[in-house]
Amino acid sequence: MYKYMIFLLASIVFAAQAHAAAITCSRGKAPTAITLPYHDHGDRTIVGGKIYSKIFTYYSINAGSVTLACNKGPWSVVYYAIPVNGQEPIRHSDGGIDYLIFPTSLSGIGMSFNDTLSGRDPNPTPSLNAISPDIRRTYPGATSTPEWSTPMVTLWRIPGSLGEVNSNGVLAFTGPSYVQAIMVYPPDTISPDSRAGTGPAPLPNSWTANYISFTGGLNLYPATCTFTNVSVYLGHYNHGAIPDPASSWVDASFTLRCPLAWGSGVIAKVGDNGIGTRSIQIKNSGLNIKVVPRTEIKDSSKGIIALDGTGAKGYGVQLAWGDVSNQPRGAGVPAKPVVFNTTLAAETISSYESRSYDLGENVTQHIKMAARFFRLNNEEVELGPARAVVEIIANYD
Repeated sequence: MYKYMIFLLASIVFAAQAHAAAITCSRGKAPTAITLPYHDHGDRTIVGGKIYSKIFTYYSINAGSVTLACNKGPWSVVYYAIPVNGQEPIRHSDGGIDYLIFPTSLSGIGMSFNDTLSGRDPNPTPSLNAISPDIRRTYPGATSTPEWSTPMVTLWRIPGSLGEVNSNGVLAFTGPSYVQAIMVYPPDTISPDSRAGTGPAPLPNSWTANYISFTGGLNLYPATCTFTNVSVYLGHYNHGAIPDPASSWVDASFTLRCPLAWGSGVIAKVGDNGIGTRSIQIKNSGLNIKVVPRTEIKDSSKGIIALDGTGAKGYGVQLAWGDVSNQPRGAGVPAKPVVFNTTLAAETISSYESRSYDLGENVTQHIKMAARFFRLNNEEVELGPARAVVEIIANYD
């Protein structure tokens, strides 16, 4: 009988173990509060309904230098923004630069941050929120290094109606906070002996070195034009005596008086939190016009609205852009009937020529429009006074 001795070869492997390090960092900076916009009495800006237009841009707001030091590594320098009330930022591209626009506490106003380096254009990568920080530099070991925080800050017109002004007539807002931090990587941790800045640190394993809170107030000039109320007398129309389905055309032109064309998009070069030079980036150009009827629209393709129902029936009022002499007779359709409840560029509906206005220019524009009574199909005719009302809304492009 054979017996076997079986020897089992055991491989003994010494597993490498990760040892967590408590990294001690120092030289943080106390929180900084900055009020925007920095402005002087000469600043004026026109802000209307155009979305994603720049209001103020501040190049290189100097939040100061912080010498960061950690006794071990690896550790990274990160930048991010803390949204107001957790509101999600909006990603937007303008002029080849990407922006992450954070809503402020004020409806219709947003704020973005972009990195700037001395003598260079803004970095096309925006500063991200605390969920996805912008990692600038990583150091493998013990290092002491000065880090400058000089973000480009832009105030934007974003979706949403503009919020209400306060008792001083100012659109006051609280913006997102801008954070410069040190971040270490698991299993390493920040040592409790670290002398951190006093701002919050929402990122895991992070330490706030520089915390900037932004508040401010905007004193904006409205973009809306005004004009004196116009009463257009269409005359007496004898339905039985005139076979045409419409009366003669009558001049219904009006003159717009717009705010001084101060433009928008103030650009300020900032040094030590003071304005060095400033300029207006965007001139006001062109006018937008919308006609809002106060009675029912009877035929949108022909520019016809109903009378107000207090008198005559069976007829409406027809409106067309242009001179009275160029309008068709009878049932002819005007070349440019008024399209209701739609914003149109003025140069497309009248003899107005769009152009860029000089800064501070006094803008007055005469817009030609014609009106007449028009017979409504299949509606019974009743005699009486005839009246209809429209509202004209006009503003800078």
